[in-house]
Amino acid sequence: MTTTNTSAHFLSLLPVRGNTPTADLNSPIFQPSQTCQMSFYYYVGAKHGKLQVLIQTVDQSTEVWRNSTQPQKHETWLQTVITFFSNHSFQVLIRGQLSADSEASGVLAIDDLSFSPGCVTLPESSVSPPPICPPSLFACGTGECIEEDKVCDFTPNCPRRGRSQLPL
Repeated sequence: MTTTNTSAHFLSLLPVRGNTPTADLNSPIFQPSQTCQMSFYYYVGAKHGKLQVLIQTVDQSTEVWRNSTQPQKHETWLQTVITFFSNHSFQVLIRGQLSADSEASGVLAIDDLSFSPGCVTLPESSVSPPPICPPSLFACGTGECIEEDKVCDFTPNCPRRGRSQLPL
C-alpha cells in the first residue's frame, strides 16, 4: 500500500530461521490528548506472530491494540484506526513479532502509518536531546552508543527498552 502521503512509515518483518524476530517503531512523544488518532494498514501472512500497539507514559506501558496473526484466506491488507486517550505525555510503540517456527514465506507488515492533527508532539525543549555518538556508532534512546551492525538485528542491544529501535 503506498499513497502520496510522504510522512507515512512502514515496517516489514520476515522470519529468521531459529530466531524470534521482533521489531519496534517508536513515535515522537506526544502531549496529553483525547483526540490523537493513528491510522495504518497491516498485512498478516504469517501463521505465528503478533502485532501490538502500546502507549507508553513515564510510569507505565499499556497495550491498546493487538492482532494475533491468523493468516487470511486471501492475501489482503486491512486498515485500523486507533484513538489514544491520555492525560499524560505519551509515546506510541508498535511492536511486530514472528515466532521462531514461522515459515519462510510468512510475513508481517504495516504501511501508510500516519497520525492525526490531534497528535501534538512535545516542544523540542522538553524532550531530552539525543545522545552524541561517534559516526561509526548508533545512539540508543537511553543515551548509550552501540555498534551500527547491532542495530535492528533482533537482539536486545540497547538498555532499558530491550531492543535497538528506530524512531518513526
